[in-house]
This record gives sequence, C-alpha cells and structure tokens, in this order.
Amino acid sequence: MSNCFTKELPRIFILTALHFIVDFFIGITVPLAEPTLTSQLSVSLFMIMIIMSSTDIVVNAIQPLSGFFLPKKGLPILLLLSPILAGTTTLIGLTDNYYLVFLLMIHSAFWVGIVHPEAVLTLQDLSKNPSFATAIFMSGGFLGFSTGCFVGGIYGQKIGIGSMWIFIIPGLLIALFVYLSNLYKYEPKVEPKDIAKCAEGKVHFLYIVGLAICVTTILCFFSRILPVYMVRKFGNEAQIWGGTALLFIGISCSVSSFLWVYLSKFFNSGFIIIFTYICGSVFIYLIKVVDNVSYIPMLCIGIGTFLGGVFPLIIAMSKNAKGGTPRLKAGLSIGGAWGAGALIIMFCSKYIDLFPETDISSIEFLMDLCGIVIFISILLSSIVIVKGRKNE
Repeated sequence: MSNCFTKELPRIFILTALHFIVDFFIGITVPLAEPTLTSQLSVSLFMIMIIMSSTDIVVNAIQPLSGFFLPKKGLPILLLLSPILAGTTTLIGLTDNYYLVFLLMIHSAFWVGIVHPEAVLTLQDLSKNPSFATAIFMSGGFLGFSTGCFVGGIYGQKIGIGSMWIFIIPGLLIALFVYLSNLYKYEPKVEPKDIAKCAEGKVHFLYIVGLAICVTTILCFFSRILPVYMVRKFGNEAQIWGGTALLFIGISCSVSSFLWVYLSKFFNSGFIIIFTYICGSVFIYLIKVVDNVSYIPMLCIGIGTFLGGVFPLIIAMSKNAKGGTPRLKAGLSIGGAWGAGALIIMFCSKYIDLFPETDISSIEFLMDLCGIVIFISILLSSIVIVKGRKNE
C-alpha cells in the first residue's frame, strides 16, 4: 500500500491536505470572537483580539525564524507531528479560563507555523513542476482556513464549541497518510527550486514585501473584523453568515490565484495588481452599505478575487527580486507579511474597543482606511513597474 502513497502526485496532495488541516485549525476560531468567546471567557473584544492576533503573529513569525534553528535540509518529522499537535485549538470550548484558551491557541499556532516551511521545502524538492505543485499547495491553505471559518460559525451559533474537539480526528488521519507516504523521513536533496520567474526585472524585494503586507492587512481585517461587524450590524444570528463570508473569500482567493498567475505570463504583474485593487475597492464600499446580511458573502467573492487572489502572484514576484537570500525573501513575504497584518489588526481592535460593544461606526471608519492601503498598493505596484522597466 505504501508504494502507492510514495509517488509524486499522491505526496503533493497529502502535503496539500496537511496544509488544509493546519490552516483549518486556525480558521475555526475566527468567527467565534464575538459573541461566543467574549461571553464564554467574560472579557472584552480587545482581549479576544489579543489572543487572535498573537496566534497570527506566532504562526507567521515562526516561519522565517525556523530557517535559523532548523537543519538546512529540514526536519521532516514535523510533517507527522504538526497535524496532530496543531489540533489543540479545537479544545477551547472545554474551558472558560482565558489563559488556558490563550495557551491552547498559541500551542496550535506554533505547530501550524513551523510546518509551513517544512512542507514547502519538501514539496518543491519532490515535484517535477514546482509551480503547479505550489499552486495546489497554497490553494489547500486558502480552502482550509476558510472552511474552518465556516465550520466555526456553525459551531458558534448552532452546535456549541464544546464539541469542536472532534476535529482532532481529521488531523490524525492526515498524520496517518504522512506516515504511509514516508514523508516524515523525506530529506530534500537540493535547495527549493524557483516557483516562478519575476517578469518585472530585479526590483528590490522590500517593495514586494510591502505589497505583501498590504494584501495581508486587508485579508486579516476581513477575516478578523468582518464577522464582528456582521454580528453587531445584523445581530447574533449573523455569526453563521460571517463564517460563510470567510468561506467565500477563501474559495475565491484560491480559484482566482490561478487566474492572476496565468495572466502574469501576458501582462505585467504590477498592472494586474493595480487593476485588481481598483476593482476590489468597490466591494469594500458595497459591504459597508448593504442592508441585508445574506448579500455580504456574495460580495466577499469580490474581496477574495481582487484583493486576496493576487497574493501568490506577489510571492512569485519575490523569488527573483533583488536582495536577500531565498529563505529570507520567502519568510518575509509570506510569514513576515501575515505577522505584520495581524499586528496592525490588533491595534485596530484596540481602537474598536474604545467604543460601545454595539458600535459599528468605528469598524466602518477602518473600512474607509482600507482605501489608504489600496493607494499604497497601487503606489508600490507603480514603483515595481518603473524599476522593472529600468532593469530590462
């Protein structure tokens, strides 16, 4: 049986399933901030956002840092351990102790973060077509996180989060497939291959990191704050709609990422980002003005397609950008960018906490500020275009 699982394509899909389940464990808590966790733990939204943002920071900080303390060829046993140990976040419904919930989620975040570079290192080495394999792998993360958000919304509103522990079982199954495929003892023979060529020329990678931070700030805002906004505006029954909205963002991010990467073969990536962000700004405005909660998940398709789907394209651009080692560029443009976005959202939640618990004007003000992030993205994209032409 193991011979079947040790072939290239099954291993790619096992790694993608691993990416799905660990990101699922992070996503399942997102719709629970308010009212589920604020009521269960008897704390303010800001205190919950400290946990949420801390988990995001740990997940993403550990990725570039792992390059310093893990062996250069990786530590493949992490592929076996992580889908099991990352499942502690599903246990948060079993306690009303704030600090224990904090510990469970930080523990989960550590294992989610540390397995990402290990999985990518393995994936890019075993695949004959790293671009194809990486696209599949990244879609697993988008879908895992968004599916977790959807399931979390259902449990928060309909079932109760005390029984979420059952989702440890899929993690055990993924670990079994990792064992059968021998991925837990796979040692990459070479350094990771390039995912894609950067059509813009040798632009300094810090510009690309800036673009990545703009994307992750907007995605972190909608993944963490949008469910709270929906509950405050439409009532507690909107919690499940919040999970649905995030599911639609994840699916549209995943599908559209293939489109934008494909179009980058024919069009300058900077122009693509400018186009998508102008289009995406329309959907931010529409989310703020609609008066029916059921419309928001549909509008979130536009958020995912135009504001989130370009993230893999930006990662591809960073590969051949000037300056920095491949590990540093990958770590900063992925983990560093998501960590920065999470930190920004933590400060946003502190601002929201200054207002009454039912207030939505503070959140709508922050939505308006997303326009500044879009402007910065357009400015950085323009710089990438100009500097890329100078280096042609």
